[in-house]
Amino acid sequence: MKYLLILLSCVFCLHQNTALACDACSMYEFSPLQAKSFVGVFYNYSFFNGYKTLSQPFRFTFNPNNLRGGSNLHIGHVDPTVPENETITPSKKDFEMYQTIDLRFNYNLKNKWNFILNLPFEMNTVYFQDVRLWEDKHDTLYQQKAFGDVLLAAEKVSMIKGDKFQHVFKYGGGVFVPTGNLELKNDDGELNHTSHYTGRGNFEAIARASYSVKVNNTYGAMLLGSQAFGTTTKDGDLSYSFGKRTNVQENFFYTFSLKEEIQLIPMLGAYYESIANDKVNDVALESTSSKSVFGNISTGLKYKEVLLRIEYQLPIWQKTVAYQLQNSGRLNVMAIYNL
Repeated sequence: MKYLLILLSCVFCLHQNTALACDACSMYEFSPLQAKSFVGVFYNYSFFNGYKTLSQPFRFTFNPNNLRGGSNLHIGHVDPTVPENETITPSKKDFEMYQTIDLRFNYNLKNKWNFILNLPFEMNTVYFQDVRLWEDKHDTLYQQKAFGDVLLAAEKVSMIKGDKFQHVFKYGGGVFVPTGNLELKNDDGELNHTSHYTGRGNFEAIARASYSVKVNNTYGAMLLGSQAFGTTTKDGDLSYSFGKRTNVQENFFYTFSLKEEIQLIPMLGAYYESIANDKVNDVALESTSSKSVFGNISTGLKYKEVLLRIEYQLPIWQKTVAYQLQNSGRLNVMAIYNL
C-alpha cells in the first residue's frame, strides 16, 4: 500500500483540486442594499496553465484550443486504471479549466439574519498532452458537467449607522450537502482523478465572516473570509480526505451617482487563498496544497433593485508544489435582484 500511495502521489502532483477552492471570492455580494433579500446568478471561471517548476509562464485564455495547437488534433479519453503503468510528461499545453454557474437565494429576516441557499452547476476540464499508458502515447481530456454540492448557510447581520459611517458585520456558517458527483474508484478499483469531479462525497462545514464600512454613503472598504473545514469520503477500503480551504479578500470601493437611481461602483483589492493537502488513507498527497495571492479589479452597476458586477482576479504570487499547474486568472460575474 505504501508504494501504491507514492505512485498515486506522483499522478496527483499534476492535479490541483481547485473546483471548490473559491468559497469567498464571489460568495459575498456587495450591494448598497445590504439588508435585503435577493435572488442572484453567479458565474466563476478559473484557468490553470504552465508549470512553475519548469519555468513555464502561465497564459490566461478562454479558448484552450489555442494552447493545444492545430497539429494536436487527437483528444483521447484515457482511463487511468493502473497508476503504476501511467506516466504524465508535463507540457506547456496542459491546462485545467473550471466553470461554475450558481443560482443563489438570500432571505433576510428583520435585518438581523441572512439565510442562504446556493445551487451550483459545474463544468470542469483537465487536459494533459503527453500521457503514456501501457507504453502507448495519448493525450488525455477529463471532462464533467454536473451539479455541484449545494450550500446551506446562515449568518448574523449587525449594522451600526452614524451620521457619516455605516458599519455592517456578518458572521455565520453553513454546510455543503453532497449533491455533486464523485467517483473515488474506477472499474478496476483504483483511485480516480478527483479534480474534475463536481462533488466531495460527504457533508462539509464552512465558516464565513465579513465586515464592511461605508463613509458618507459614497466610499468604503470590505474585508471578507471563509474557512471550509474539509471532509472525508470512503469507498470500501479507500478513504479520501479533502483538505481545508481558507479564503480572505479585501476590497476598496467608490460609488459614483450617474443619474437618478443609477450608480457605478468600481472596486480594487486583493484576494488570498490557501489549500491544505488532500489525504489518501490518512497519507498526505504533498502536491495537492497551494497558496495564492490575487489582485482584484471589478466594477458594479446598480439600477434600482438590480446590481451587475464583473471582477477579474490576476495572480500576483503563488506557492505551488512539484508539477502543479499555476493559477492563470479568474473571472467572476454576478447579477442579483433585491427583493
